[in-house]
Amino acid sequence: MRAIQGAVVAGAFLSLAACLASAENTSADAIVDRGIRGLGGKQWLAKFNIATWKSESTFTIGDESTRVASTLIVQGIDHFRQEFVNFGSLRGRIVDPGEPSGVSLIAGNSGVQKFGESDLKLDKGLVEMQKRLVYLTVVPVTLLPLKSTQFHMKRAPDAKVNGKLANGIKAVGPDKRPFRLYFDKSTGLPARLIVDLVTERGLPTHQETTYNDYRWMSGVQKATRITVLRDGKPFVEHKISEFAFLHSVDPATFTDTTLRSASLR
Repeated sequence: MRAIQGAVVAGAFLSLAACLASAENTSADAIVDRGIRGLGGKQWLAKFNIATWKSESTFTIGDESTRVASTLIVQGIDHFRQEFVNFGSLRGRIVDPGEPSGVSLIAGNSGVQKFGESDLKLDKGLVEMQKRLVYLTVVPVTLLPLKSTQFHMKRAPDAKVNGKLANGIKAVGPDKRPFRLYFDKSTGLPARLIVDLVTERGLPTHQETTYNDYRWMSGVQKATRITVLRDGKPFVEHKISEFAFLHSVDPATFTDTTLRSASLR
């Protein structure tokens, strides 16, 4: 009898655990679904797999700040093009654009960077690192990748973002590495992404990206001010000036290092 009772109790606990897990996943799905509606709605967002935007970014390393103007194009989560101009050290003033200008490309499992006249083919490790940065950049724009089979997510504890409690999810990307994404409780929009990364120099870092100043652009709510902290210190602030969805691009966009942007100023 005791063995039977024990089996019944164990079974009840297992059933309860399964129900809690299901509820947890449903809650994560509900949070993301609300975010998708807030950004512009699945019906609209799903029409496009390509997006482009322009930004002006200020990078801070130690006591040095550098302004960089960029034009980006992304297709899916593994095709990426960034053209940029480095405007040099600020130290409280705007300076003339410096050389070299550059291009960074990712096309599936290959990647290349160009600085000035020199092309550098990325090795496998650098490609994987860049691909991770690409999907971490793309996911908060439409959230739709989170609903694909490439990502797995569950509920995470709520946390404060900009002094307000935000709903959290924990997701695992196609590279099997985790990150957390928090959503503003009042708007449902992405508020902060937290991830542990390895930097370009091979050093581990804790990165927090916060999304602010949402505006309607090309039928989607786009964060136009994005701030990034690394290990609690300012790393970069992006200001988005233009954003648009595209129906198609030349396939060479992601392999040809020739500068294409008419102006990056």
